[in-house]
Amino acid sequence: MTRILAVCGVLLWSSMLVAQDIHYTQFFNSPLTLNPALTGFTRGGYRVGAAYRNQWFGAGNTSFLHSTYSTPSVFFDMPIEVNNDAVGIGGLFISDQAGGKALSSFTGCGSFSYIKALGKRNRHQLALGVQLGYTNKRLNASNLTFSTQFIGATFEPSLSNGESFSSFSVHLFNLNSGVLWLGKFNQRVSMYAGGSVFNVVQPQENFLQHSKSPWFLRWNIHTGVDVTLGRLIHVLPSVMYMMQTSANELLPGLSVAYDVTPVATVSLGSMVRVNDFFSRAAQADAVALYGSFDYKGFKLGVSYDFTVSSFRKVKPGLGALEITAIYIGKKKNNKSIIFCPMF
Repeated sequence: MTRILAVCGVLLWSSMLVAQDIHYTQFFNSPLTLNPALTGFTRGGYRVGAAYRNQWFGAGNTSFLHSTYSTPSVFFDMPIEVNNDAVGIGGLFISDQAGGKALSSFTGCGSFSYIKALGKRNRHQLALGVQLGYTNKRLNASNLTFSTQFIGATFEPSLSNGESFSSFSVHLFNLNSGVLWLGKFNQRVSMYAGGSVFNVVQPQENFLQHSKSPWFLRWNIHTGVDVTLGRLIHVLPSVMYMMQTSANELLPGLSVAYDVTPVATVSLGSMVRVNDFFSRAAQADAVALYGSFDYKGFKLGVSYDFTVSSFRKVKPGLGALEITAIYIGKKKNNKSIIFCPMF
């Protein structure tokens, strides 16, 4: 238990210092947290979705409803046709709880994109997107423990934590941007590739006196392919690479989808998360299993991250459960957008 508290405390405090952003294993089912250029990239007249990530609910004395880390989010977006092109508009709301609600944040973003049709038959699109966001971060110091509050191995909450807090709530404004290309080569092969950068203005937070912690730039590169085999099977490889300061991760994955009926599809797949991919310290951190069901525009996805690094020896249950849901409202005539890269 002592080791769990120590590890959680270190991770929580380091996340405060470098302001590492939230992200989902099912990045392909959370378009507006992946790339602002994906705003409005849908085959329907509108799209609504939600994602929920619950991490480390088996650590210490935590439970599923009071896990160490939980991140729910909701979004809405839609395309507005402009001749053969489209303007995408949307909104994104994220709540993030860390350290058993010791550190919590709420983020609201307005998301916008312009989607340009390319080629004689509009079989390719190029999109540029931006997000304007507001974040409120709150620190509950009563839920934290500090080394100065221990006498030997005994915790004494009445002792001073020894820290000089200037504020327990900070308000920040931010800007994110991205670009995306999407194309359909023929009836069997489609592909997308994009990149995004978050925290463009690099806002600074200051919970401690005389100390400001910047939100460092987060770079994101992602791509996916849809290959149709026969009439009913789709092979869906995808990969995401993300980097923030000295931290980076690679998340390759492969799913296979089967069209049960013309309006119902079942998908199964797996992903591997590798940290510090371009260094000698590269190691697999987690393996995720993923499944989804799509019926008449409604898609439900479930995944679980199994920790495979040496960190799993600290305590069983240090995995992450993710649930995503997306509904695409249908539109009779929508020729501008070929397909949605929501694999």
